[in-house]
Amino acid sequence: MAGLILSNVWKKFGSVVAVEALDLEIRDREFVSFLGPSGCGKTTTLNMIAGLETPSEGQILMDGLDVTKVPPRLRNFAMVFQGYALYPHMTVADNIGFALRVRNLDKAEIAKRVADAAERLELKEVLHRYPRQLSGGQRQRVALGRAFVRDPHVFLLDEPLSNLDAVLRVQTRVELKRLFADLDTTAVYVTHDQAEAMTMSDRIAVFRHGVLQQFASPLDIYRNPANRFVATFVGSPPMSVVEATLGDDNQLRAFGTSLALPETVLGKLKVGKSYDLGLRAEDLVLAPDGQLKMRVDLVEHLGAQTIVHLSSSQGRLIAQSSPTEPAKAGDMVGIRLDPAGLYLFDRQSGAAIVTPGLIRQN
Repeated sequence: MAGLILSNVWKKFGSVVAVEALDLEIRDREFVSFLGPSGCGKTTTLNMIAGLETPSEGQILMDGLDVTKVPPRLRNFAMVFQGYALYPHMTVADNIGFALRVRNLDKAEIAKRVADAAERLELKEVLHRYPRQLSGGQRQRVALGRAFVRDPHVFLLDEPLSNLDAVLRVQTRVELKRLFADLDTTAVYVTHDQAEAMTMSDRIAVFRHGVLQQFASPLDIYRNPANRFVATFVGSPPMSVVEATLGDDNQLRAFGTSLALPETVLGKLKVGKSYDLGLRAEDLVLAPDGQLKMRVDLVEHLGAQTIVHLSSSQGRLIAQSSPTEPAKAGDMVGIRLDPAGLYLFDRQSGAAIVTPGLIRQN
């Protein structure tokens, strides 16, 4: 097992900066996800850790040793790719054991490791089959098995579930979480799927335009985002963001209503200044006596919850209600805002000024 440190790491492709001034420490036996939209630098960072790309500047350390220019084959990192990368002419057993044969391990040792991996990944019954005879989920488990048998210092996974259908993705995600909990090993997982990152990770690194935005636990990322981008990128349905202004009476005005704030929060704001007010769907309650009156534009029934899209002349909001709520498109409904659940961001920089964590501490 191993810990990793990326110190002032940059990656440039000509004039394009893919990763900028990245400082990141991944602890031994920690499961870390790199999360962000396409082109944000997360896969490039993973490739630099693997040795498939060389940093333009900076250092990569493993347990204190500089591995920045060490070839991939000498790093003892195992990588699982998005496209499985299985050899079609080899059986499942041969695919899993291939890296061990290349390292000239004893045949008995190879057979033992392959059998152990097959047992752990529920592949015992298909060891004799070829990749073309497997389901997508089975192929992904074979790719994982090929990594596991190497007993690597670090597992690197590049969107390994993206080729699976929605149901199989959830099932495999649960299997992976259980598997890595048993392995008790260091893992770096690249994904653009926030559900994967939130449910599987000890900590999440959120990237945007090659710059690390925040590195924290899933709960911290969700309730105490560092900035507006993190807040709106993480969460489903997405956070609603509207303009709000602090009045002379120290009341926050938005959507034609006023909200009282704790003194400790008011100390961070300036009278007359405008901010971006963020509200998550679960902090907006449909109630006849709510401060806001809004029109229902769309209702999404998702089984255990219902998502309600609302609008007024002053903007739009997304609220969450129970499946028993009778709201339907075209209705006028009341919305109650919970001041303890609001977020405030600087309109220019996007930096978080107030989060629910700060409000509830006071």
